[in-house]
Amino acid sequence: MTSKARLVRPAAFHRRVFPTRISGLRGDGANQWNANVQREFGLREGVWLQFRVDALNLANRTQFASPNVNPYSTDFGRVTSQTNTRNRFIQAQMRLRF
Repeated sequence: MTSKARLVRPAAFHRRVFPTRISGLRGDGANQWNANVQREFGLREGVWLQFRVDALNLANRTQFASPNVNPYSTDFGRVTSQTNTRNRFIQAQMRLRF
């Protein structure tokens, strides 16, 4: 045996008893709120001004990735990254119809 520490991992016979699903390790559910508000104003006969505001990820919530479920990894059960969700994004638009 060498002086290096051995990597501890499940043996071949653990494969049949190691669970395929681990109930305590689940990814975050998608919880993103989007909203928009729109209003039209009549300026003259046949001329309308439309104003609209869109908000994406209104609560500015971070979406974490699923935990690592590889039993050989030292990060087993840890969440080590985020998903590519957009931060809060608000945009305003105006449109003139005639």
